[in-house]
Amino acid sequence: MYGEEDYLLNYYLDEIKKLCLKDAPSEFSYLKLEGSNFNVEEVADFVSQFPFLSDRTLVEIRGFNNKSLKAVDAEKFGKLLSEMPDYSTVVLMMNSDEKPDMRKKPFTDIKKHGKVINFTVQSDGKLVDWIRKHFSARNKEISVMNARKLISWSGNQMSILLPEIEKLSFGVSGNQIESEDIELIATKQLSAKTYEICENIMGKNFANALATLQELVQSRTEPVIILSSIGSQLKKLYAAAVYLKEKPDKSFIIKISNSQEWLADKYIKSARGFNLSTLAESLRLCIETDFMMKSGQGEPTELIYDLIYKIYAEVKSESA
Repeated sequence: MYGEEDYLLNYYLDEIKKLCLKDAPSEFSYLKLEGSNFNVEEVADFVSQFPFLSDRTLVEIRGFNNKSLKAVDAEKFGKLLSEMPDYSTVVLMMNSDEKPDMRKKPFTDIKKHGKVINFTVQSDGKLVDWIRKHFSARNKEISVMNARKLISWSGNQMSILLPEIEKLSFGVSGNQIESEDIELIATKQLSAKTYEICENIMGKNFANALATLQELVQSRTEPVIILSSIGSQLKKLYAAAVYLKEKPDKSFIIKISNSQEWLADKYIKSARGFNLSTLAESLRLCIETDFMMKSGQGEPTELIYDLIYKIYAEVKSESA
């Protein structure tokens, strides 16, 4: 099991544990190992044992990756999978930043003898329904529009959204979660803040852009991370501006908006007030700042402030 959505990964691992172990003490039928530190013989020995006080034996291997097994061990592991007893289950879990190389062993054998499951970030509709369901379980209600605002504000990862749902449910006295509640209580993710910076600069609200940047700097967010996020927002706005000018397939904007069409529409709406050449120059300035930062040509925080001033100057000169 692998994928970006670690909430679902852990949720379904718990479900597998319930099915396999039921109420049995874990030490009898459950073995947990680390992907960077296990051997095939240990797994083979455990799965060969009959379950005790449970329906099945379960082996959980966390942190499994493309380098966990050498070639000779990958062959042994493939043989083990082909001979797996009916009463045994082995779950391999990869970290959220890892992807299996399905061209190589042991993943070819895993696919042949088991299931490979990718827990991706959920679609807009599923995520909105999930948010509303969790608020409902806490006797709260939230509109579709405000559920989308929470996603835009705090991110589209369930593991991040769940604590925000809990905070809002506890902090709001009424039954309805409103837009202002999200702004007051929920944690604003980096991408939402850098989007705000870009939008304020392009809208000539430089004081607001500067205040948001100052907030990020004071929170000790690394300048290189701020720069990367600003560049990412400008790329999305540029793609949306190109769409408005040339009307190509909108699917690319949806793809870079985490597969959420409503978020792509938000970028397209914002891009209506932006000049394509100004966005292109802003992206060039980002690349220039990135080079200067990585080559030690200036203090990183000062370079970020210089970038914001340069982009704002570009916006002003374009409208002059």
